[in-house]
Amino acid sequence: MDDVLSKRYGFGPAFAAEWLRVWGSDLSELLGAQDGSVDQLWGDFTLSANLRGREMAVDVASRLSWGTPSLAGRRALDLGCGIGGTAVALAELGAATMGVDLDPDRVKLAAANALDRKIEVGLSTTDVLDPAARDGIGQFDVIVAEDVLEHVADAADGVAALAELLAQGGLARVTIPNGDAVPLVIADGHYLLPGLTLLDDRKQAAAYFNASFEWGEYDVGDYHSYDDYVGWFEGAGLTVAAVELVDEMPWQAIDAEFAQAQQAVAAAAADVGLPSVVRGGLVSGWAAYAERVQLARSRGVDFAKPRVGARFWRFYVTKGKTRRGFAMRVPPRWAWRAMVKALPGVTGLVRAIRR
Repeated sequence: MDDVLSKRYGFGPAFAAEWLRVWGSDLSELLGAQDGSVDQLWGDFTLSANLRGREMAVDVASRLSWGTPSLAGRRALDLGCGIGGTAVALAELGAATMGVDLDPDRVKLAAANALDRKIEVGLSTTDVLDPAARDGIGQFDVIVAEDVLEHVADAADGVAALAELLAQGGLARVTIPNGDAVPLVIADGHYLLPGLTLLDDRKQAAAYFNASFEWGEYDVGDYHSYDDYVGWFEGAGLTVAAVELVDEMPWQAIDAEFAQAQQAVAAAAADVGLPSVVRGGLVSGWAAYAERVQLARSRGVDFAKPRVGARFWRFYVTKGKTRRGFAMRVPPRWAWRAMVKALPGVTGLVRAIRR
């Protein structure tokens, strides 16, 4: 198992040992999770943390440096750092890096992850929604917030906090799940529950979760629209420099997927094992959703795609003109691989060669 963790996922012995101390079991449970299960969903997300973190770090570094990706001389913040994959990668590219997460257990795991990589990262449970806490950590040239804002009780406050933390000339990469994306209506991205993202009352969503699982606590906030986030970014004084649609659906598949979503939500709403308030919320939530989809489609493909046709939005937001510098620093070996992988056509070329 240690060899698999190291070669495939980039984890070391300190991380594996800390996982055992924190959770009371080794990582073999994640490696052996049943296909299509929530355990596999979370297992894949957890085990890919270092790989995803490297991709994110190279992405933001490439947007801030000429030549090789470097964050030397920059301050970087990983918001909701989890087990530290992105924070470690940002530090390996030369940034003075801080990672914050409200879960102390995950902060311990992030520290072990950094220890294995022999890299220094500042890690804490700082609550950046607290103005005094924000004053205490200052501002950052680079901020990464991956799948974070949907967990904040008030997403608009989260955007405002991010704006205060971003330094003039800085860049933030913010990825957010789209609750109106047809695939996420069929099965949400956290618990694989049909129609969960359509519930407009978080209490209903928590009741849905509690009726479906015997473990944990529902920790997702509300799902907001594409237009909500664009408005909040601009209202906080940030410029939306670019938006990428992640896991975008082929437009011709929308009708078939929409019919599948309707069936999945109807089946959930008919489940007598769910509380009546949840079942009613699914019915009304679907009706409102169907109207939103019809309205979006009536305004054309370009308007509809970001609103219903992509699983995630990836916003690149800036404060003032982004400061780019020329990088003389030689990046680590993994960064070269990430750069090549990001080149257009490389993935298809590799697959063709393998065939």
